[in-house]
Amino acid sequence: MANLLLKKSGYYFRKALPKEVKTLLNRGEIQVSLMTGSKKEAQYKASYLNLSISQAIDCFRIGLNTLEASQLIDDFLNAVKEAVESIRQSLSFRVSSPNLESTQGSKGSDKPLEAMDEPKAKLSTASKLLDKYSKQKLEIGDWSEKTQWEAELAFKLFLDITDDKPLDLYTREDFVNFRDSLLKLPTNRTKRKPYRDMTVKELLAYDVPQEHRLAKKTVNAQLLWVVTFMQWAELEYPNEIKPNLTKGLSVKETDSVSYQPYTEAELKQLFNIDVYQEPSNKYNTTFKFWLPLLGLYTGARLNELCQCLVSDVKQSPEGIWYIDINDDDDKRTKNSSSIRRTPIHQALIDVGFIEYVLYLREKSHKRLFPDLNKGSRGWQTNASKAYSRMAKKAGIKEDRTKCFHSFRNNAVDAIALKADKDSMVSQIVGHKQQGMTFGRYFSEYPLSQVKETIDLIEYDVPLEELKGIWRRIQG
Repeated sequence: MANLLLKKSGYYFRKALPKEVKTLLNRGEIQVSLMTGSKKEAQYKASYLNLSISQAIDCFRIGLNTLEASQLIDDFLNAVKEAVESIRQSLSFRVSSPNLESTQGSKGSDKPLEAMDEPKAKLSTASKLLDKYSKQKLEIGDWSEKTQWEAELAFKLFLDITDDKPLDLYTREDFVNFRDSLLKLPTNRTKRKPYRDMTVKELLAYDVPQEHRLAKKTVNAQLLWVVTFMQWAELEYPNEIKPNLTKGLSVKETDSVSYQPYTEAELKQLFNIDVYQEPSNKYNTTFKFWLPLLGLYTGARLNELCQCLVSDVKQSPEGIWYIDINDDDDKRTKNSSSIRRTPIHQALIDVGFIEYVLYLREKSHKRLFPDLNKGSRGWQTNASKAYSRMAKKAGIKEDRTKCFHSFRNNAVDAIALKADKDSMVSQIVGHKQQGMTFGRYFSEYPLSQVKETIDLIEYDVPLEELKGIWRRIQG
């Protein structure tokens, strides 16, 4: 294994750091004693450490250009510290000793001392099979890179809670314990004081206030990753894995979030912050300026907008400008109903959106927001963080019911007040059509009719003063 280093005192884990991490940490690699002379034990510990530190590096990269260096360094080192502490507290395959010869039995037996009375394992450890499963899903195209990132975060948490061991030695109690443990953990545990300095095991021993704990919807989402993995494992290894170990694990959701639209007063507060009033500020970007406006007047999802190319803004033969929301190339949509043509509201045209698009074409830019970098969770990652800071600055970030998705609620409400049919609302915002007639047989409304409807959206928000402001962001 590339990350293993054998010294006289035993095995060490070693991982080189990428340039951007190395520069801020002022160190070229992470090197940790695995406290064992057993190659087998060292391999499974190193595999776990490699996954944990790789995920910490991904989080580090996401934070670049958005967080202070000191916070990035603290978060990264805490994640490494937590991973190292976890493997050192976990049970070994054998009695670990720095002396390689002392790991042998009295007659030279290489049998693990602590596993003599345990059932004999037939499969690899959970971490290795989770890695195999993740790579397989990515290779066959079932997962995007964002999906893989989300899954591996859930898998790491599963291993933190249950401890890594051969998959066929897991019992129903392991999975029930995983579920019950999730219900005790806090939200934002890697960022929020005092939780960010605590390992998962320390958090489970800590009495986290109920209002700080993970929402049941989040718990079910984390459980689902593990459940689907075990379903795969049951099919791959039918003679080794006991069936239905994860059946019925989900918890009843009583705390799901219902997003609320912004009030007109809140919208006025948002469009009064420096992104719109002092756009020449060096910290302002085109995506910060345009995304809230586009969300408000199209009802599109954040990632649908963030992943757009300049070529996705088109003009029909009859002269109607629209955004072609599609899943071409590396783009992703929620479902087939999300693929649609959304006419551009006259208010956006008045502010200068078409001028902005033509400017990008002139400069040969490919992406609609060339100053937006893709994160490991997709194009919306950094935009979502930036918008959260904008909302907080505007004083409208009060609870989980108000976020970028609220613009979608605003648009749905505004369109529903003007549209004659719910099916028109569904087409504009990319919802699945309801009923036998519209759900199975209806194609779509003509673009001209959709344009007429979308232009009926009205908000009591003074956008006149924003006309042409985007040019000042370009400098």
